[in-house]
Amino acid sequence: MSSNTEISDINSQLIQKRKRNNIQLNAIDEKNNLIITRARMLQIAEENNIYKQKILFTIVALIFTFIILMIFIYSYFSKK
Repeated sequence: MSSNTEISDINSQLIQKRKRNNIQLNAIDEKNNLIITRARMLQIAEENNIYKQKILFTIVALIFTFIILMIFIYSYFSKK
């Protein structure tokens, strides 16, 4: 009879360990999904920053082009 109780004790311990293991696996899966989501959010933010940087550089280039064009036109008409 004592072997029966030992077996049932070991069985209940294994069941508890399996439940704890499943809980830990679920927590790991949730954290992994969270990491994937955060990585995607970071990627989107980086893409937006690159887009904004391109727009800013384009505007600066247009301003410099306009200034150079104004200087060229001024020097061209001042010689006449």
